[in-house]
Amino acid sequence: MRFRNPPVTEAWIEFFPDLTDETTVFEEKGAKEFLEQCSEFKLENVNYLIQQTHHLKGSTLEFEEPKPSFKRLRAKTEDKSACIQTERALFVYNRIKTSDRWLGFDNMRDEAYKFLDLYLQLRGLISIQKMCLHYRDLISIPKGDGKIELDDYFNISPTVTGDIFGDLSAVNLSIQFPCACKGSTTDLSIATIVTNTENSNFEFIMDWHVTSNKEENLNDDN
Repeated sequence: MRFRNPPVTEAWIEFFPDLTDETTVFEEKGAKEFLEQCSEFKLENVNYLIQQTHHLKGSTLEFEEPKPSFKRLRAKTEDKSACIQTERALFVYNRIKTSDRWLGFDNMRDEAYKFLDLYLQLRGLISIQKMCLHYRDLISIPKGDGKIELDDYFNISPTVTGDIFGDLSAVNLSIQFPCACKGSTTDLSIATIVTNTENSNFEFIMDWHVTSNKEENLNDDN
């Protein structure tokens, strides 16, 4: 099965900065200062971790007042086509498909690097230790008479021999293989979207996750 245009619905790159014992803790104030430098993005939400300690006093367990701590800031462009997320040890750049045209990897990578540079400068960091590139495809296949042969549409699909189990009703398949980029791995998962509503198509989510420990790997379309 071949598509005239990639069936991409979303793609994102995760950058894990190289932190040291001297790295300043990244609080909500710092995250919002970073957002101020990204004028095209507007705050969507801030997530917190709630920590609560307790101790035993005599035979009574006493709880201290819960203390929220900053976890993640998330912001999107007005048209919802791009998103940035920041944490102490993570920067994420998302691109969401909002039209028939996908901007392509090179453009997304260049945009991500621009905001990554701002993030690293604000944090006083100079390097990253790991990156992960993610692509999510939505694949719709007409149901026809209500059955399809997965081998007709996918180069990789599960095979059930014999008639012991009958027809497959859903698929959830995950595999991993070495990437063409040295030191990288690729995880591929294919899963059926199961809904309670009538649908004229079989729908599948295909996720690609490429993990690299070398920054230069993301400069290569491989």
